[in-house]
Amino acid sequence: MEIPVISKRTDSYSIFIEPDFSGFKERFAPLFPDAKKVCIVSDESVYSLYKESVEPLLKESFEVVSFVIKPGEASKDINVVLEIEKFLKESGFTRKDVLLGLGGGVVSDITGFAASLYHRGIAHAFIATTLLAMTDASIGGKNGVDFEGIKNIIGSFKMPSLIYMPLNTLDSLPEREFYAGFAEIMKHGLLADSRFYMWLVDNMYEICDKDKDTLAQMLETSIHIKRRWLRGILLRTETERFLTSDTLSDMLWKAISQANMFMVRQLR
Repeated sequence: MEIPVISKRTDSYSIFIEPDFSGFKERFAPLFPDAKKVCIVSDESVYSLYKESVEPLLKESFEVVSFVIKPGEASKDINVVLEIEKFLKESGFTRKDVLLGLGGGVVSDITGFAASLYHRGIAHAFIATTLLAMTDASIGGKNGVDFEGIKNIIGSFKMPSLIYMPLNTLDSLPEREFYAGFAEIMKHGLLADSRFYMWLVDNMYEICDKDKDTLAQMLETSIHIKRRWLRGILLRTETERFLTSDTLSDMLWKAISQANMFMVRQLR
């Protein structure tokens, strides 16, 4: 399933919702006819699970290297991004080569940010392996890292060339992470589409059982909702800013962080 995304006249890309990795090469390779190298950015957990699903497909057309980070929010750090920049330089990457993120929201953030910096911007693509990344983190071109306790305070906006969503990766996703992504999708329904919200309620069992057809339909609708806000970004309302900015959990975390910082200052 292909979903085209147009954020402005000069930025467009496609999102592909597929059962597995088998269609990835034919979606990815034609986009980069001049590239010779691809650097996969992933975390240790995801890379160990899907390295053999991705690398052989890429090696048919590109020289492939990898940069693997530790899982978790702690890797959303400017020093990790600088390490990626150094690695790309030492690996001889040019402006024509490509960064490929493989993972969830943290990987999406640092891959896009690193791509926006190297040679003032090289192409990047993303394979989303978590439900939250599929419905939110990988869409909209938001990239960033945390700094001095504040989430995403350093970053950039850079659209990917491709987002690929293999639904089979959700089978290995911990339940807590799956339902975190589902909560974000429920938010889209509550704030933007009451019929979609009721559809989610009616199909709750199929979603929890990770029925692939139901998941594909759910993601398609959720992505279309977010795409509408991206298209109308210049005319957006406060509610639309809410949907196209951070996730609810991100916004709550920012509020708590800011409140804690205020309390610390008052106690000094």
